[in-house]
Amino acid sequence: MRTTKFRAWDNEKGEYDKPVFAAYAGKLHCLLLEFDGSLSEHNMGGLAHESTFPGRYVLEQFTGLLDAKEKEIYENDIVLLGDTTASRERQSVTFHNGCYGWWEGGSFALLSSYTDGGRQYIEVIGNIHQDKL
Repeated sequence: MRTTKFRAWDNEKGEYDKPVFAAYAGKLHCLLLEFDGSLSEHNMGGLAHESTFPGRYVLEQFTGLLDAKEKEIYENDIVLLGDTTASRERQSVTFHNGCYGWWEGGSFALLSSYTDGGRQYIEVIGNIHQDKL
């Protein structure tokens, strides 16, 4: 069964969101993914819908695939492709028509074709928020 999980980039802080569950110390922060796909932020002041903080978070889904080093691959990750260092290229993972991959010369290359059965080396080296392609 495929694991469904998400991470959220915080445009305001410039880092991935980290939940804090220390209400006993007056510190509580977590993001909730609502049934309609919207985000809510839960903190000591209560719940706030994403309409009160538009564009602050970028939600990214786990692709269900791992790279050559067993690291999880998410949307907006930058990956290195290729079997040798001389022939490696960088791509950013995106979601299109129900599939994960990247655009290559006008066509969409599927991420799964690079990870299934070890046919080609793929490694997560960063993300589009902190690293340049």
